[in-house]
Amino acid sequence: MSAVRWADLHVVTVTAERRSLSAAARALGCSPSAVSQSVRRVERHLGLTLFQRHPHQVAPTAAGRALLGIVDEIWSTWTNTVAQAAALDNGRLPALGPDPGARTREVTGRREDRSMPPDASATDAFLLTVDTGSFAAAARRLYLTPRSVSARVAQIERSMRLRLLDRTTHGVVVTAAGRAVADGLSELSSRWQEASASLQVSCAAPAALMPDELRMSVYSLAVHTLLDHLDSRWPATIVNTREYDPDRAFGGLLDRTVDIVIGYEVNDPMPPPPAPVRRVRMVTEHCQLAVGKGHVLQERLSSADGTLKLSELSGQMWVLPPNGPLRELVEKACAAAGFAPRCGHAVTDVSAVRGLLTSLRAITFCAPTVPTFDELRLLPVDGAPTRTLFLAWNSEALATPVVRECAAAVLEWYRERARMNNPDYARFLAANPQMLADTSPVLP
Repeated sequence: MSAVRWADLHVVTVTAERRSLSAAARALGCSPSAVSQSVRRVERHLGLTLFQRHPHQVAPTAAGRALLGIVDEIWSTWTNTVAQAAALDNGRLPALGPDPGARTREVTGRREDRSMPPDASATDAFLLTVDTGSFAAAARRLYLTPRSVSARVAQIERSMRLRLLDRTTHGVVVTAAGRAVADGLSELSSRWQEASASLQVSCAAPAALMPDELRMSVYSLAVHTLLDHLDSRWPATIVNTREYDPDRAFGGLLDRTVDIVIGYEVNDPMPPPPAPVRRVRMVTEHCQLAVGKGHVLQERLSSADGTLKLSELSGQMWVLPPNGPLRELVEKACAAAGFAPRCGHAVTDVSAVRGLLTSLRAITFCAPTVPTFDELRLLPVDGAPTRTLFLAWNSEALATPVVRECAAAVLEWYRERARMNNPDYARFLAANPQMLADTSPVLP
């Protein structure tokens, strides 16, 4: 199997399923540090980053998700191999006795409960024994003793509870079950080598497109999470960021001090940018109401029909920026609902806004991907303001393949933010794919 171990791949799949090193460790019965070491061994072997690391969670990257598909297919092949070999074993299972090191597993469909193929050293010992017809010949090829080779083969037999070889005084004879297992292990090794090589090429390709440095103007206060995502996707590219100014969103593109702008527009349709700047819609984003945990509006939403109307917020105290697009967006939406928001707090500092919300002194609208940290609640509101997130670039300064890769990376980051911070919104996006733009017709 060439350097990477099945056990490490198994740890990667469980980590992806549980989305946490500690949760994966509990499922596997080991320590979080052991889980982390297994994941890093696979990442080093492939030369790819498989997870974005966050304080309490991990999220699979594009390479990580692709690897899960490969491993699931390999595991399915191994399961079929085991079933085929068992059918050929002619009922000789009890003769082998229990495997003292094996853990009894229930068939639950969970990744941590799947049986794994034997490790590389045992596989090599078994396949060479099958090829050469004796433990001694296999031992010479592996620079081991015949006893050691025999023990490794016996380990496979015990774990599978199958007789794979008949021992004789003149060598070994491969059983029908042993032949099925040998063929299956050879196929697994071949599939892994082909699939992992393809994965390395496909996931490294976007990074190869990218320049050494990319300058971005980004609207989000969570720009550090975007940088983490881009670092994992483009490890050789240095990404520098500029503060996003809606009033001068395209100035940096025109004077070429900025390569990419990721911003938002409150008007629909978006006005055309100045040539040669181009812009594509990325996300149509419905803002959500941010309230402190235990707010009366949260209780009203849960006790009603699951819908909160914007007109019901007319008597609430709001915290909004003193000026700018967000305030304009909220005032415009409230006016359409028949009232003007009571803005008792004109604040831009994020910590101050959060303090006013958690103390239940005010409410506000925010992006549906904002982390709540168990202090806030994000509530969907009928009639809430909508904004358009866009990506813009100077068509004379940046090649289309680079722009296309930037668009794909930003959309992937946005989906991941939704999955981690607001699962209900992530499900909404999955059910309404038109909210996320398909930029391929715009970026041929």
